[in-house]
Amino acid sequence: MLTHINQKTLDVDWLADKARMSRAQLHRKLTALTGLSPNRFMQRIRLERATELLNQGDWNVTQAANRVGYSSPSYFAHLFQEQFGYAPTRFKSLG
Repeated sequence: MLTHINQKTLDVDWLADKARMSRAQLHRKLTALTGLSPNRFMQRIRLERATELLNQGDWNVTQAANRVGYSSPSYFAHLFQEQFGYAPTRFKSLG
């Protein structure tokens, strides 16, 4: 999944196909294993990868957002804030 993380086609259908499950099966299994819906699971993976990129210091917030599949830096910042409790710019300055 990490090799496809920046692609817009990375969605629940893609993940279900790769797992060889129906969307409903994928939802049940992922929710049971992680407590997250497939969309939230993929969002968390993307955001965690973004933290890795920001920690490396070579990427600014917009570049990290694009690298993990978010074309809108403001939407990325909103999700990041929601997930981690602070803005990605603050995270980058803490690193």
